Amino acid sequence: MSLWGRWAAGPCRAVHAVAEVAYFGNGSYLEIVDFSDPELPSKRGQILLPGLIHGAAVVGDLAYVANRDAGLRIVDVSDPAAPEELGYYDSPGLTLAVAVSGDYAYIADYTGLRIVSIADPTSPLPVGYYDT
Repeated sequence: MSLWGRWAAGPCRAVHAVAEVAYFGNGSYLEIVDFSDPELPSKRGQILLPGLIHGAAVVGDLAYVANRDAGLRIVDVSDPAAPEELGYYDSPGLTLAVAVSGDYAYIADYTGLRIVSIADPTSPLPVGYYDT
């Protein structure tokens, strides 16, 4: 079996704004749009991720994306025209939301709260959980 193609655009379920830039999910695309002129927003870049985007948190040059059945994805957005995925953590459930504090990402999936060390964004590691 091989993948012939896919339709990645779709519903917008996540958005995070930093200054005049919005990072949002468009199906499986993480879109980066400049809203400095709200009447004429301009696209700065995008990256196609493997799952539907349900949540996003941007800290510095990194976007942390809740990517449904593809887990937590970490994307370098330092060059908005060429965002690049650095690492990922595949949680046991559907990853639906993410929050970041310090060196930890807190992700909500159907099994509960997962705590992931993001000290090395290329290799995020699970450190704790709380099942619900």
